[in-house]
Amino acid sequence: MLERCGIPIPADILPTDNIHSMPGFDEYQAGDLTDDQYFEQLGKYLGGISSEDAQRVHLSMLIEPFPGVLEIVHQLNAKAIVTGCLSNTNAPHWHDLAESGRFPAIQAMRIRMASHLIDAAKPDPRAFECFLDACGLPPAQVLLFDDSQANCVAAAELGWKKATRRGRRDHENRHYVRSP
Repeated sequence: MLERCGIPIPADILPTDNIHSMPGFDEYQAGDLTDDQYFEQLGKYLGGISSEDAQRVHLSMLIEPFPGVLEIVHQLNAKAIVTGCLSNTNAPHWHDLAESGRFPAIQAMRIRMASHLIDAAKPDPRAFECFLDACGLPPAQVLLFDDSQANCVAAAELGWKKATRRGRRDHENRHYVRSP
């Protein structure tokens, strides 16, 4: 992410796939931090960069849509199967995902729900319950595709069907954690 923004990586920052290790990230996704609070924390964590640069780094996490997903969503919609997105996300990412047009599969889904707007993030059962309320289906009729094993386990405990999938570009979308 830093490289894509032309920002040097501080010496004590190591590559990791665990974005949740970044300070304030989970709280931001759940709507507990404002944009300004999060970008200030992120900037400090990334070696004292400005909040503006921290926001650029944060926005660089979303690269491109997965090929074929839009076509699958259209096929499901055509069969009157309820499609939806329950995303652990935040205001800047949600704008890019759901409103910018860069991710048309999200826009094609019938139900779109973002953690920061419902004040609950997966794997919190409240997030899943909120989604069920919106779609009007029983848990056993909902299939969750998610890249987080914890989210899949939580959904399964509530009676949802689940499928775990790692992103095809995990190596390109590295997140960073401070070294011990």
